[in-house]
Amino acid sequence: MTTDAPRPGGNIVLVDDEPEILATLSAILTARGFRVRTAIDATTALEAMDEMKSTGVDVVVTDILLPGASGVDLLAAIRDRSSTVQVVLMSGAPSVETAAAAVRLGAFDYLTKPVSGTQLVDLIRRAIVTRNAAKAAQQDRASTSAEIAALREAVLLRTQELRESHERYRQLVESLDVLVFEIDVRTFRYTHVGGALAPMFIENDTSNRGAGDPLKAVHPDDVVRVRQAFETWSVSRFDPSAPLEFRLFALDRSVRWVRCIPSKSFEHGTAMLVSGVLVDITVLRATEDRKASLEIELASARHELDRKLLRDLEPATRPTNVRTEPPPAGDAASAEFGASAAMARARNVALLAAEHDEPVLITGETGTGKGVLADFVHSHSSRSKAAFVSLNCASLRGDLLASELFGHVKGAFTSADRQRKGLVEEAEKGTLFLDEVGEMGLEIQGQLLKVLEEKTYRRVGENIQRKSDFRLICATHRDLHAMVEAGQFRKDLLYRIDVFRVAVPALRDRREDVMPLARKLLARAGASEVKFAAETELFLERLPWHGNVRELRSALIRASLLARGERLRPEHFEDFLALDDLAVGGAFATASQEMDAELEVEEPGEREKITALLRQFDGNRAKVARALGVARSTLYRKLDRMGL
Repeated sequence: MTTDAPRPGGNIVLVDDEPEILATLSAILTARGFRVRTAIDATTALEAMDEMKSTGVDVVVTDILLPGASGVDLLAAIRDRSSTVQVVLMSGAPSVETAAAAVRLGAFDYLTKPVSGTQLVDLIRRAIVTRNAAKAAQQDRASTSAEIAALREAVLLRTQELRESHERYRQLVESLDVLVFEIDVRTFRYTHVGGALAPMFIENDTSNRGAGDPLKAVHPDDVVRVRQAFETWSVSRFDPSAPLEFRLFALDRSVRWVRCIPSKSFEHGTAMLVSGVLVDITVLRATEDRKASLEIELASARHELDRKLLRDLEPATRPTNVRTEPPPAGDAASAEFGASAAMARARNVALLAAEHDEPVLITGETGTGKGVLADFVHSHSSRSKAAFVSLNCASLRGDLLASELFGHVKGAFTSADRQRKGLVEEAEKGTLFLDEVGEMGLEIQGQLLKVLEEKTYRRVGENIQRKSDFRLICATHRDLHAMVEAGQFRKDLLYRIDVFRVAVPALRDRREDVMPLARKLLARAGASEVKFAAETELFLERLPWHGNVRELRSALIRASLLARGERLRPEHFEDFLALDDLAVGGAFATASQEMDAELEVEEPGEREKITALLRQFDGNRAKVARALGVARSTLYRKLDRMGL
């Protein structure tokens, strides 16, 4: 039995295989204002729902036990079609398994037969309320989904616009001839890098930029200064008048000069970021070097002229304001360096250099007394009453050497807890002596060259230009011209410091100075009473003395301790030679053999020649030995052997 009249209560499909139950329940529901369709099995029920598609089904009330498909199967089929149609199951023999299946499939409720009409009506009304709420929620979800879709479309459109804008900005930045950077100062890692110069210094794999260490590309001599600058920028204002310039290795390993201009520092999470740009100034520096080429050529010509003058100058042709007479016998230089012809030449050049104010370059092996000669030049110059300050350039590197030379202000670097003057400032009106100048780094060489040319300097960490009037003397045991060819020393600086060159000969090249120096060194050490055995003098003169005067002093001190107040003999030096210089391990035997051979062999006419020289020099044995080209100790032994 069916009814087609529309009812205000809702559309119901009633399913049961017992006609009496269908008729009774249909009548009850129709009387309560519901529009009811009946069915005797699941198939008929689904057909009824299709027929009511235009108006929609609100509730399906079905028996579980039906011919063919069961009520639970019907529930599953309804759920496949609609999520809002409410289903009420009925059963005369309920079971836990059936109830669980009903709940799992989303049944609204479960009734046990016989069903009360009032109970059924109340249940259907509640089911319709739930159905209406579900439909409203579904409509809301649909509306919300539409709004979300519209919003997503707007976001995608704006994102595309931003991407296009960012791409235009990136193309603009990448076209600029700079390197744009953003660096975390706490870890020194890139967080951003770009610009037309980036491919010159940064690998193409941009995914690894954050892991790169920019300091690895900085020249080793500049790393400390660059790190300090970035750390300063992260906590204080930038100084646009003093941009940071340093050397950077390009990917092809060429060295490029760059100028770093910071723009912003800020904290982002745990990172302290500094951003800015790098500009390649290699060409600019090369241009400045070319501008200075004329001055370099002039300095080179002046240098060659001075060297020729010093080489060819004879006493009769020297200017009147230059000493033309050798120092007297008691001259401090003779006592300090020896009276050999080789040292006399070096001393004459030093005296000539003392008459002028140009830089002096003293060359010679380690231990020859270059520092003593530098002090000699100063003491004979017009600046002798002012300070003589010295620095060994091999003992310091980078910023520490710059601080020692030019001074620093408080806070210039980590350990700068107070302001300090540099040696350039201390040498005002006096002399600055730089020993081992060949060990100075290229960057400090450039700073020193600027000071020599302009007589101005800046303390480390300071922008104030200061002046100093000083005379420069440099010393080195290295071949600076070879270092220039190897790119380890600046050619323009070499021309600037190599105006007066004084070459100090090795001790083995002036053997006649060995014994005077030995006695001088012992006297200075408080052992003037120590005497030498006759054979010791020849022995010492025959040794190679690779460490020069410094080695001689050490050997004498050790030998005097071994002698215990006795005369110094060759065997007192044997332990020193074995410890100090294995290369002369046979020097003891060799010197003894040479001494014996020299004393035993008398050359033809030697007696007459020595006798004539003694008459010529009024018995002055030192002059006779110099004329013969032998040591005075050798001459003494020959005289004893000849009975003269």
